[in-house]
Amino acid sequence: MKKLLIILTFSFIGSAAFTQGFGIRLGANLAKQKYDFADIDRSKFETISLFGLQFGIDYEFGFTESLYFNPAILYSSKGTKLKITFFEETLEGTTQMNFIDIPLDFVYKMDVGDMKVGLFAGPYLGYFLNGTSSIEEEKVDIEKDDVNVLDYGLDFGVGLYVGHLNFRISYELGLADIGKKEESYNNDGTIKNRVLSFTAGYRF
Repeated sequence: MKKLLIILTFSFIGSAAFTQGFGIRLGANLAKQKYDFADIDRSKFETISLFGLQFGIDYEFGFTESLYFNPAILYSSKGTKLKITFFEETLEGTTQMNFIDIPLDFVYKMDVGDMKVGLFAGPYLGYFLNGTSSIEEEKVDIEKDDVNVLDYGLDFGVGLYVGHLNFRISYELGLADIGKKEESYNNDGTIKNRVLSFTAGYRF
């Protein structure tokens, strides 16, 4: 029993030594939504990346010198720009949607000189807050009743860690259909989020 307590104690101390603590994160999104509808002529329907912000807090816990768990709570602006050709007239629009995202990433870090390079991946959960949709000069608010508010998918990327600073490039692959089905007409298609993010962070 005494040996077991000693082993558990040293295991706890060892794991605690790799705990990194809380951090803040700020960056930019290049967001695009994937529209998959059978009745859309893709030659007349184009989605273009939309610039948005991402910021929030995260926490990093080290299991070993190389393996870490890095959950975060982030405000993330997603959506897409649209270009639609309709009867030889081209219309441009924007869908902008704000989410609270919770990525749950596992990180594998490797020493490169005085720095560390990390590969990370994990699932994410998102909750829709609000948004707007516009075509030319007309703009309307997107309410929670207009969409499926829960988003989820996979998050993966690469990071550079220098002292208290970190720089990350990540890609969010949405698997949830955020488009709400309307019973009044047939719309068997899906709308899914795609987000490329560039962020800088500081670990306290």
